[in-house]
Amino acid sequence: INISLDTLRMDTFKDMARSDAFDRVMDGITAAREAGLWPIKLNMVVMKGHNDDEVVEFARLAHGEGYEVRFIEFMPLDGDNIWTNEQVVPSRRIQEQIEDQFPLVPFEDTRPGPATRYTFADGAAGGVGFISSVSQAFCTTCNRVRLTAEGGLRTCLFSLHETPLRDLMRSGVSDDHLGSVIETAIWRKEEGHLINKPGFIKPAKSMSQIGG
Repeated sequence: INISLDTLRMDTFKDMARSDAFDRVMDGITAAREAGLWPIKLNMVVMKGHNDDEVVEFARLAHGEGYEVRFIEFMPLDGDNIWTNEQVVPSRRIQEQIEDQFPLVPFEDTRPGPATRYTFADGAAGGVGFISSVSQAFCTTCNRVRLTAEGGLRTCLFSLHETPLRDLMRSGVSDDHLGSVIETAIWRKEEGHLINKPGFIKPAKSMSQIGG
């Protein structure tokens, strides 16, 4: 089970999530564990000046409770539209902070995915992962597309373009035509995002609007 949790502090949670649901989230994690929903993966988006001083505490939680914590670089997909490159904490720096307290060993994982995963060198059951979409883009190996809740096909999270599959389907086009449109869109998949390039334009939609 995946759970988004950006902070272990109630006041910071209220500030970042604009919600008083901190206790409910923590109770939910406990309930998931008691129900046998395992492994439990906690996703932490690290933002400079907000929660970057908590990364070691999250690693300690993973080490002590057996969770896998994934540290995610702050991406320009926030609903508040406040993203700037200066707020990004590179995964390399996060890993260095963690390894000062908890030495890590690369996890031998044959499954493709965006996270670089590590286990604890002392054999503790938990682990950590890093999703470095900004500082160490994995565009050259990306094989993903996304279908939004509105029926739009996106070939990159940071793309400014969507292919409106829902509208095509509602217009009554044939399956062959729809398949051809999808194939064309995928062949036009961007070579990579432009986050670190001059003139980068942030997508209008947030991550919650795009969906997984």
